[in-house]
This record gives sequence, C-alpha cells and structure tokens, in this order.
Amino acid sequence: MHTLSKTTKEVIYTTLDCQMPIKVFQQWLLTHEKELQKELPASLFKDLISFDFNQPDCESIIYDTLLPYLNLDDFNKWRTKTLLVQIVENKIDPVLGARNLSELYYKTGGNFIPASLGIAYDSELDNVPVPSEYHLWNETQLREKLESIKEYTQAFINEAKVFLESLIKE
Repeated sequence: MHTLSKTTKEVIYTTLDCQMPIKVFQQWLLTHEKELQKELPASLFKDLISFDFNQPDCESIIYDTLLPYLNLDDFNKWRTKTLLVQIVENKIDPVLGARNLSELYYKTGGNFIPASLGIAYDSELDNVPVPSEYHLWNETQLREKLESIKEYTQAFINEAKVFLESLIKE
C-alpha cells in the first residue's frame, strides 16, 4: 500500500465525504498530476486521470474506485472527528449534527461511535426541524420546540466534545 501525503489524504477524504464538489476534485487531480503519479499506485492513478467526470453517478463510482486504496478505519475516524469539530464549535445546527452523526453511526457499522451519540440524541430530536425546515413551521411553535430541546442539545454537544477529545488522544 502506498503512503499518501497528508494533503492528498485530506483531499480524498473530503471528496469521499461529499464536502468537496466532484468537479473541484477533478481540477485538483489535473493540477497535481505529477505529484500524484509518484504518490498513488499506478492503476489508481491511471483510473483517476482517465475517469469521465461527466458520467452519471460519477461520485459513487469515484467512491468505489478510491475506497479499496484507503484505510477505512482512518477514513471513518477522520470524518467522525470532522463532524464532531463542527458540532463542538457550533458550526452546524445541533439537530442536523445529531442526524449526520446518526447516519455516520450506521455507515461505520454501529461499533465506532457510541450509541448515545450515534442514535440516542437523534431519536430524541427526531421531531425537531433543521434550519432548512424552519420556514415550514409556525413561528411560535418553532420557538417553543427549539426552547424545549436546549437541554438535549447542550448534553449532545458536551458528549460530542468528550468523544472528540478521546479520538484526538488516540
């Protein structure tokens, strides 16, 4: 297995986690072609450079192409830490953060993220809207709903912080 530079790993992880548009990833590949030719296994490099980024479902195909070359545990740890940082630093709505963490909990097989973070908070916050749904709610009812969950969201953020700290120590 080839050792990827920190930058290459970060770009690949960001792409696989759908945080980087596929066209930006394509441009990055072309811009860094010489370095990647040395860094990536020859077959992967050839597959990526010759890949048709205009084909339907290309994100899924890129995911399937890259995944065998990555350490899945490292990728899961990276994307969990990335999400936890967003939660702890209030860069993501707590309800959306709980939903995303629940999705990640199931994607990682339910044995990496603690169940309390992976499913319990999402369950408790299931009937609470995320910011993109606020416009669908009556203003008074929305305010009451958001007020009623402050206790849960603060506990969720605190537990996310503890788990993040444990991952950083590893």
